[in-house]
Amino acid sequence: AVLGGLTVLFMLPPQISIAHACLGQTVFCLLVLLADSISNVYSSAQVAGRSIWRAGLLMAGLAYAQLILGAILRYTGHGLSYHVVGAIAVSVVICWTTYRVIVEHGQEVCLVRPAYLLMLLWPVQFLLGLIALAGESRAMDHLFFWPMVVPTAHVACGALILGISVLWTFRARYVSS
Repeated sequence: AVLGGLTVLFMLPPQISIAHACLGQTVFCLLVLLADSISNVYSSAQVAGRSIWRAGLLMAGLAYAQLILGAILRYTGHGLSYHVVGAIAVSVVICWTTYRVIVEHGQEVCLVRPAYLLMLLWPVQFLLGLIALAGESRAMDHLFFWPMVVPTAHVACGALILGISVLWTFRARYVSS
């Protein structure tokens, strides 16, 4: 919060805003993991196979890289093509990982529910991204909600995807095999 406030008050360079965005999402993910770690999900869990856990690491890593690319795009206006490629990569990995969870660990509710939630969120995120992109062209300036709501919803949905990806990866390491 202090970093964000200083960024706004002193009009600090984009690198500080990008660091603030990444730090905020990292703290959010840590809070998600902290909350989940005190749940009863892990009471009877055992260590799962490395393959499914690595898929989660890839998914969470790509989602975090996408966060960085999005922050760079938002605060500098550069890197749209990288952000679009990243969005496609995250979408593919979410679909692939969800398929693997259903096939290999369909009985593990603690993995299946977050996977289904990711499958619901990524099309919403993709659509919000397209609307935000259309708004950048000033084609939607007449809409009262564009300047604040759509980009904020896109960031919030991305935070949920990142948080759920990190949660899923943490859970994938400790599910019944």
